[in-house]
This record gives sequence, C-alpha cells and structure tokens, in this order.
Amino acid sequence: MPQGADCRGLSQPGEQYAPYHHHSQLEHDQMYYLANPGHYHETLILDIAGGTYREDWIDPASGSVITSRTFTHQGGKKEFRTPEHTLDIALRVKRIP
Repeated sequence: MPQGADCRGLSQPGEQYAPYHHHSQLEHDQMYYLANPGHYHETLILDIAGGTYREDWIDPASGSVITSRTFTHQGGKKEFRTPEHTLDIALRVKRIP
C-alpha cells in the first residue's frame, strides 16, 4: 500500500472478497484516524480462486455502486484498479454461480 493508505478486508475464499481501502493516518496516542482527502487511483492485488465473478466498487459514504463488471479468472493473483476516489472505497467481488 502507498504511504498514508490502508486496506482491510474480509473473504470467503472462492466465493466472495470485500476489501475496504482508505487514505488516513492512525493517531496512536488518540486511537483514531485522521482523514487525508485527495484524488486517488490505486491497484489492489487479491489472490482469488478461479471462477466467474461480479466486481462492484462501492462508495462507503453513500453505499452506492460506482462501477460494476463481470469477469472470469483462472485463479491466483488478480489486479483490481480502483476508480478515482477522494478518501475511501470498497470493493465487492462475488462469485457468480
């Protein structure tokens, strides 16, 4: 991750993946994050199982879907390029049966 960015996520391997990416700095003395707004594009790399998936980029503030697409992956590392965002963004990758 670039300096000043953090990414955390949940996964159900082979079924769904949900990383949350934000630009902020943890203030250790106070135990809170200070937001660092800007104009960001990043590439996230996830190790996902092979299959066909739906990729949704979500604005965490509104819950609205910014972009969506369907893709097929052979399995292994997969790059995901974020849409432009100003502070944070969430990715939902869900297997299509």
